Amino acid sequence: MSKNKTFRRLSSAALLSLAVYSQTVTPAWAKEVRGLDGHSSVRIERTLRVQRKENAESVGRGVVKSISSSSLIITREKDNRDFNVEVDSKTKFYKNISLNSIKEGHELGVTGKTLTGDNSIILAQSIRDWTVNPRVGSFRGKVIKIDGSQLVISVRNNYDLVIVTDKSKVVDRLGVVTDLSKIRVGDSIKAKGNWNEATKTLTSVALIRDLSLPMKTN
Repeated sequence: MSKNKTFRRLSSAALLSLAVYSQTVTPAWAKEVRGLDGHSSVRIERTLRVQRKENAESVGRGVVKSISSSSLIITREKDNRDFNVEVDSKTKFYKNISLNSIKEGHELGVTGKTLTGDNSIILAQSIRDWTVNPRVGSFRGKVIKIDGSQLVISVRNNYDLVIVTDKSKVVDRLGVVTDLSKIRVGDSIKAKGNWNEATKTLTSVALIRDLSLPMKTN
């Protein structure tokens, strides 16, 4: 057998092995998540987090406690833990914010590298200011309570969301404008607005669609 034929056969086998490997191996940083509507999807995340890369920390959402010229202290909402977040020239600020624009009481999302064994000091790689640039969420659920201008909907098991309806436009499933007073407990509605995951509220809701209106007749 000639050397050229042997080389071609070895190359073909190597390419076939590579193709099979790429189709069957799921990267370690691929994470299956389940949306609020119950559907599964695969989300690929390369951001540095504790469970994916050594010396990395995702603080999550936290409230700014104090600010200095090159750092800030935030209190994480889920466990009231304080983090000292240091900022350098490589820190990425999202959506035209800066350290100077952040104020005490603002809600931030922070990821970065840990500088201490207890993860209490973080060198920030990215910072989002959720107070200045709120997170937008779209939800569908069943109304379980009506309290003045607020609707409480059940989105999923153990997750109830308060919808603040000030200045919200209400339409039925056909797109016909209706009134907030037409919404009843048990109705299925859809709404989109600024979502605060920690307080489970949806504000600045421009449109609410009542999928139970008009009532269907037999």
